[in-house]
Amino acid sequence: MPTNDFQDRPIRFSLGGLTPRLTNPTLPSMAESKASLAFVRDFLTQGTLPPLPGEAPWEAAVDIAGSARQQGVAGLLHRALDSEGEAARTWPAEVKEALARDRRNALARGVRQLALGARVLDRLDRAGLRALPLKGAALLETLYDSEDERTMADVDLLVLDDWPQARALLAEDGFVECDRADHAAVFRDPDTGAVLELHHSVTSSPGLFPLDRDGLWSRSVPGLGQVPRLPSAEDLLVQLSLHAAFQHGLVLSLAQWLDFRRLFERRSLDPQRLSAATAEARAEAALAAALEAARVVVHAPVPEWLRAVPVRSARLQGRAPLDFVTPAVPGVARVRLALLRGRRLELLRRTLFTETPGEQASFLHRVGRGAARAARLARHWGPETLRGTLARAARGRPACGHVSGTPPLSPADGILPHLLRGFPFLRVTVTGDCMRPALAPGDRVRLVSREQRPPRVGDVVLARHPEGLRLHRLVWGPPLAWLGLRWRTQADRGAIWDPALEPEDVLGSVVEVEGSPGLRAIHGRLTSLRSLLRGLRSWVRREPVE
Repeated sequence: MPTNDFQDRPIRFSLGGLTPRLTNPTLPSMAESKASLAFVRDFLTQGTLPPLPGEAPWEAAVDIAGSARQQGVAGLLHRALDSEGEAARTWPAEVKEALARDRRNALARGVRQLALGARVLDRLDRAGLRALPLKGAALLETLYDSEDERTMADVDLLVLDDWPQARALLAEDGFVECDRADHAAVFRDPDTGAVLELHHSVTSSPGLFPLDRDGLWSRSVPGLGQVPRLPSAEDLLVQLSLHAAFQHGLVLSLAQWLDFRRLFERRSLDPQRLSAATAEARAEAALAAALEAARVVVHAPVPEWLRAVPVRSARLQGRAPLDFVTPAVPGVARVRLALLRGRRLELLRRTLFTETPGEQASFLHRVGRGAARAARLARHWGPETLRGTLARAARGRPACGHVSGTPPLSPADGILPHLLRGFPFLRVTVTGDCMRPALAPGDRVRLVSREQRPPRVGDVVLARHPEGLRLHRLVWGPPLAWLGLRWRTQADRGAIWDPALEPEDVLGSVVEVEGSPGLRAIHGRLTSLRSLLRGLRSWVRREPVE
């Protein structure tokens, strides 16, 4: 029996999810190259083993084997090498032996993990608690021919009844609770060291995707192996989609994407039951996005009646298949916001003020915990989210506030910075009334260079946009813009933000309206804040552009 690689393995968690990354020491640690990852993807999508590259085949075989291991499909690769004699002859014997060890370890580990899941399910059942497996534990025995074909990092179980009692039962049996998130608790088996996640929700932010617990149980089906009961094919597809899209930002391992393909190939789906299950969970957007990504990555045979559902908010067009595969960096916050258009305030509420079953907490305690969680999330996701959301302009919308006589951007615009630096000020004429009452059509204003007056939030600035020059108010910039975030301007009467700017695109600041000195507020922090909030409200409410 192989050594137990769970023992003494540190568990590392991320804010994006609880699942630790499982490593296998049988092959040396190596960086995954895109070429080797593309080879493994081609192998999975084509069903046959592509030839090794002609140059440096030994090194290529080592990289491909490492990628297959990291993606959880080393067993499938070794099975193909065993069955395709001629194509496998160019593979080094050392690499094939390493893959064979990986396959044996995966088999032993998978059997132990499924036995653990079955044991815990039986323990909960004897206590009168209903529970079902999730993800790998729910599909390994039905979608794959052997436990060695797909590795699992841990065992996931969804408790349908009393989650606190289920946790207490595991504690009584000697399980050690390692960590807890808002949707699951992580336990270590005292006998094998295997990791088990005990869920009361499929995803974080519990309640965002409601669970019909009685319906899940009534639709469940008997298992074919160690696991006694499994979710229905329809419920499993919804759960996999929520896990892929919401929990991991549409970036998974190839093994996890292969789950979608195997589900369509080996299980039959009832359209009406799937539609009902998706509507119950409010998971329409997540399902559409995950299925489209699975179709792109592993050529999942998504039925036409499912592909007819429009992917409105996932922004998948133009992305390469490997953009959805680890180790690509997932934009979890961006994807969650895109999936939940019209429900973003609910997302914020359920993310900050989570509801844990059986927990008795005072109002002040919940508020304090929400504030602490907000600070952690802002520190982790804030810069990324702001870079993404502030960088996306509302394309195709009319703008206003042109400087009189200014054409769209041309090489001549490069003269302006030199003019601003060469003269005490420049005089320009305003057109458009989107800056009223600060600026009106026909006003002549004085501009000074950014060296004379560094731009600050609240200033009316001359900014260089793709559509031309604009005299708009700076609503996001110094001293608020930090960590390399781009700047943002907006018209005082505008409902949306202008496109994001690099700092050097802000050419100068307005210091005076000629003919009415002191009569109108040119520098207005409060006006800037109102404009920023108005743009944020418009962004939260706006529907995706078809």
